[in-house]
Amino acid sequence: MKKILFIAILAVLPFMAFAQPAKKPTLMVNPSVAWFKLNNLIKVMDNMGSNEYVPMYEEAFMNSTDLKTAISTVNELMNQREFPLKDMEAELNKIKARAAEDLADNDAAEESLLDQVKKRAKCDIILELTYEVKAQGMRKCVAVTLRGLDAYTSKQIATLQNQSELSLAFDLGVAIQQAIEGDFDNFCDGLMAHFDDMAAKGREVALRVQTESGSDIDLEGDEIDGVSVGEFIENWLADNCVNGSYSTLDATGTMMEFEQVRIPLFNDKGRALDARGWARGLVNAIKASGDFAGTKLKMRGLGEATVYIAR
Repeated sequence: MKKILFIAILAVLPFMAFAQPAKKPTLMVNPSVAWFKLNNLIKVMDNMGSNEYVPMYEEAFMNSTDLKTAISTVNELMNQREFPLKDMEAELNKIKARAAEDLADNDAAEESLLDQVKKRAKCDIILELTYEVKAQGMRKCVAVTLRGLDAYTSKQIATLQNQSELSLAFDLGVAIQQAIEGDFDNFCDGLMAHFDDMAAKGREVALRVQTESGSDIDLEGDEIDGVSVGEFIENWLADNCVNGSYSTLDATGTMMEFEQVRIPLFNDKGRALDARGWARGLVNAIKASGDFAGTKLKMRGLGEATVYIAR
């Protein structure tokens, strides 16, 4: 009898494993810069001679009920596919509530509002939404573009572009849903393919290392554990990147720049790992040498880490 029961359990186990829902990326919908331009909700600022377009997020969420309808419609469609979601307006409100602290934080002062939102929300993928209502006589339709962007690198990973049917009884939410649903399966498949790739190959981030301004530190001449500081850093990357994957863009005595740095999604305790947590490991390894106790970490958004080497 025990043998029969054991065989039955073995037979059922594969189906139990198969039935467990696959982990999905956390998403956040935000309006695109193009949407802000279309709706005259953008400030043009001079940034050292170049125009910088700054979206007016607070005004948009306060004054545009259509925007809330559009984002809610996309959220509902993604929710039906069981994707975890973060709400951009809620994250903006959190930033506003802690404005005094953020203004006192040098990192926050150097970051765009969108970068601050990304860092707080810690989502995997941004769904960048553009929509425009068009009229033909008495009938209206909506043109929708939805882009899936890696929240850490801003690289495009999936896109959907479509237009709803012209209608006399136009309803924005219904029209957006109609426009999206036409190619929605392929779009969601693209999001999942990217997330599965990250699970297998690691999440892509960028890393910059530089010496403290005005210091005499030489990344090529100073040593840690018998090798140059630069070599120590590259050895650490080889040991702590998924499959040792990273690319060195530049390396001098005062700075090193790396891209396509692949970090694990989870640490050795099974907890979610972001670029800050991962890069902190490098900072701690450098500090452990005893010669560079002033080394510190600064982040820009979710995926750009800068390590400042200091004594």
